Amino acid sequence: QWLKDFGKYPDSESSDLKQILADTLGINKDCITVTNGSTELIYFLPTLWKQNSSMLCVNPCFSEYERAFRLAKIPVHEWNLSPETSFAIDLDAFLRKLDGINDLGGIVIGHPNNPTGSLCKENVLLRLLDYCEKRDIYLVADETFIEFAGWEHSLVNQVSQSKNLILAQSLTKFYAMPGLRLGYGITSPDIADRIRSFRPPWSVNS
Repeated sequence: QWLKDFGKYPDSESSDLKQILADTLGINKDCITVTNGSTELIYFLPTLWKQNSSMLCVNPCFSEYERAFRLAKIPVHEWNLSPETSFAIDLDAFLRKLDGINDLGGIVIGHPNNPTGSLCKENVLLRLLDYCEKRDIYLVADETFIEFAGWEHSLVNQVSQSKNLILAQSLTKFYAMPGLRLGYGITSPDIADRIRSFRPPWSVNS
């Protein structure tokens, strides 16, 4: 069956996969953008940032986030978590740090964190999301390892009511198929449209 598909261009919108993901996760398919691994999504993120704005990366973090933003000439701030506190966020101190960055365009945080594997507490994430909504900046949560922790920890249920939440997802890790390069983003339909406007056609194969 697959050999037959190789003789024609793939669906550039990955419509069937989007519908399956939407049905599985209980969300609108227009909230999903299928990408060539989650890394392709990461390199689209700087296109969403406002001109002359910066990003903050909660470290340790997957190194491609910082690289993508620096290549786009977007200043990168860092907030370093400590193994002494099991990589937990002191939210009050963190929010004070964010308040001090006037040009902040968004935050990147791992959930679960890569490489530590630590999860953020739900109340911390929800307060952080509320902060981002009020300030109109992006919260990028890298959930590419969420299957290992359980989908009950995901922020996917917040997407329908958020205009600033971006979830990075991957099929390559949990299903052990990194050579196939398949990931997706979960966002508001508006953000999904903006990302797709920059994506080259047929970046995901049949």
